[in-house]
Amino acid sequence: MTLNIRHRHVELTEAIKAYVEVKIQALAKYADMVRHADVEVGKESMHHKNGDVFLCKALVELKDGKVLRVDREAKDLYKAIDKVHDHMRRELVEKHRSELDALSTA
Repeated sequence: MTLNIRHRHVELTEAIKAYVEVKIQALAKYADMVRHADVEVGKESMHHKNGDVFLCKALVELKDGKVLRVDREAKDLYKAIDKVHDHMRRELVEKHRSELDALSTA
């Protein structure tokens, strides 16, 4: 699985980069399904009235050509990354189960 990380309106520190890598690589148990992931982290804009709103967007390309996209926001960047990871994991588990069900009924 290849991984590209982009950032917007925040500095991409080694800590943030490492955190994203760990969370996305944790999906490796589904590596036979995942081909590539694009992840964007940062802020939507620099002008929020009620404090910072961080975002994490992930676009995951599967081996069968399908694409999963998850966008999440939070008041903390690491929390936004966690939300994306959790949702993407659920999506992959569902897809894996449906493929297993299709094989067992065939």
